[in-house]
Amino acid sequence: MLGATNVVEAADTPADVVQRALGEAKRGAPDLRLVQLQFLGFAFATGKNGIPDMTREGPPKGAVFYFLAPRSALRVFIRMNRDAQYPPDVLKTLRERGVLAKDGEVETLNEPHSPFTLPLPDTFLDLGRAIDAAKNAAGADCAGEDPRMSSCRLVQTAELHMHWNERGDAAGPV
Repeated sequence: MLGATNVVEAADTPADVVQRALGEAKRGAPDLRLVQLQFLGFAFATGKNGIPDMTREGPPKGAVFYFLAPRSALRVFIRMNRDAQYPPDVLKTLRERGVLAKDGEVETLNEPHSPFTLPLPDTFLDLGRAIDAAKNAAGADCAGEDPRMSSCRLVQTAELHMHWNERGDAAGPV
């Protein structure tokens, strides 16, 4: 079953998007637990002159959430930061004409689509800090690359899930 959310405007911050997805999951089934989330489609930031700045990434364009319960699974996809893609008058016209897809989709799954099964804690670390940690890790991995010539340091996707330790216990979020 695939349905579109009825929210007109997409939330722009990771924290807002998480709250929307958690709300959709509660409506789907109260025992669903978030096991994985991904932020997708980071593009280049826009410079002050309006030209893409290839040395900095912009905000993500979408988020995918995977929820799991003993007898059900749910995937929530939310489109983000659309306002930055179009001038306001163009965005308004596209929405009025129904050209843009809905800002979110909720899909009930017959089986889990995420390889992860451990639920994230109800209060997991700050998403801004997680994205900053990913940026720092990318910076270390790309040491020696010229940031003006390579997009290696730029975050393109960000994922959060629980990992297991060698004993099979939940060791914490990744």
